[in-house]
Amino acid sequence: MKFLLKWFSSLKLTVWVLTLLIGVFLLGAYVMPIYPKAHEGMNAMPLFEWWSTSGKDFVAMNAWLPISVFLLAVLTVNTLVCTIRSLRFSPSIWAHLTHIGFLL
Repeated sequence: MKFLLKWFSSLKLTVWVLTLLIGVFLLGAYVMPIYPKAHEGMNAMPLFEWWSTSGKDFVAMNAWLPISVFLLAVLTVNTLVCTIRSLRFSPSIWAHLTHIGFLL
């Protein structure tokens, strides 16, 4: 349990997840114009509804979406754990405001 808390509150995890997110978003920005039919209707309905109906027809072209959602979830947990740890060990209000701003 201590290992998970230490791992989720590390700055290295934040940097790696942000780097991977940039790569995944660049992949999505590259793939979307090449395969416009695979992304039709994406803006017409909620994302997960679109994914469950027409997005799964083109799994290879849309694989960047669930990967980015997963990475964003890991980044959110990382930020929450880091915020909770900073509440315990740091009396600085600025650290708390930075984490809260990042989450928002």
